[in-house]
Amino acid sequence: MMKQLYITFLFALISSVAFAQQDFRQGYIIQHGDTTSGLVDYRGAQRNTHQISFKSNNAADLQNFTPTQVQGYGFQKEQKFYESKLVPAFDTLSVEQTLFAQLLVKGRANLYFLRDPMQKDRFYISKDTELLQELRVEDFKQKNMQEGRKLGHTNLMRRELYKPLLMQTFLDCNSITEADVNKVILGFNSLSAIVKKYNECVGQEEYGKVPKKIRVALGPVAGMSSSTLAYSIEDRDQNFNNTSVKPVVGAFFNFSVPTISEKLSLQAELLYAPNYFEASLGDDPSVPGTATSEIFIEVTHVKIPVLARYTYPKGIIRPYINIGPVINLVASQENEITTTSTFGGSMRTTTNAFLGDNDFLTFSGGVAAGLGISYPVFNKPLSLEARYEINDGVSRFTGHSTSIKSMYLLLSYRL
Repeated sequence: MMKQLYITFLFALISSVAFAQQDFRQGYIIQHGDTTSGLVDYRGAQRNTHQISFKSNNAADLQNFTPTQVQGYGFQKEQKFYESKLVPAFDTLSVEQTLFAQLLVKGRANLYFLRDPMQKDRFYISKDTELLQELRVEDFKQKNMQEGRKLGHTNLMRRELYKPLLMQTFLDCNSITEADVNKVILGFNSLSAIVKKYNECVGQEEYGKVPKKIRVALGPVAGMSSSTLAYSIEDRDQNFNNTSVKPVVGAFFNFSVPTISEKLSLQAELLYAPNYFEASLGDDPSVPGTATSEIFIEVTHVKIPVLARYTYPKGIIRPYINIGPVINLVASQENEITTTSTFGGSMRTTTNAFLGDNDFLTFSGGVAAGLGISYPVFNKPLSLEARYEINDGVSRFTGHSTSIKSMYLLLSYRL
């Protein structure tokens, strides 16, 4: 059941991500040296290398431009800039082409980025008016020709070709040493930092915003839950009911990597969720006399959902979908069974634990999926979400099949 639910919602998430959606934001295009303000479609890094969509206002007709038709474009709030550049050939680009490349650092040395059709990140550098040169590594295989156990074995080797190119570019700056270049990693932050340092050194820095590698947001979560406990003892079903709606409180931490996607993120939460279940057992006709039992289980879980989130990028009200695993830790629990039996005119009442401390499942796994919407309040998103969760329940006994199914209505606010 849990596996089928997980697969179903995972498919829905992938389908939503794959579905192309327009997201027009305030920006501009540069054509024939003139800048025209308007709305630019904010798409993924790979799509934006070949074409952009532009309109002067919401009511205007849509126009599509290729890198040969405009010199560049940008987004005002996001401070992202793209230029039309002649990109040298690479393994998935057989000949040089004019493409849109994102400008990361501008000055005497300029750093550019684009994502190729195979979703590989590529970085380029140019100095003054020179053509782009790719900052790259080269992987190759080499046989070990030295004596020993690994003689003749093939090893995977790597040449860091970008480091000599950086050294050549920075020759006119004495403050950047070979040791500085050797520390550079082929990535957004490391490359942006060293090129920005060079431009500051030669006194020609125009733009040098180092992109954030990981963006972290946090805030409170509060809401209500309604749960049911399914309990089967050796193939005999026992129905438990949640006698009331219970509060849920906690906090969330949202992690995203803007350089990869601003629509996908990872949402980790810490939730305090109490529940109360009760059930009645009727008389067993195979046993002499009559006996009825009342059972209650009161359990409070500390829940840790780790959810993949996709947020629809357009509009003031933004829908989103969550899916992922949930860790359930028991913070407290109390359970009891009270049996009243009558035989031969006498009545007896006994009270015992329904599940002993060693029999209660204190650590369990589950899966959750939810749909929600967010709306800006004081320029920060306030989110309302309906979520469904199913987990492994309360009993450690192998002969007991238990699961807790919960519906949540959650309100969260990003601080």
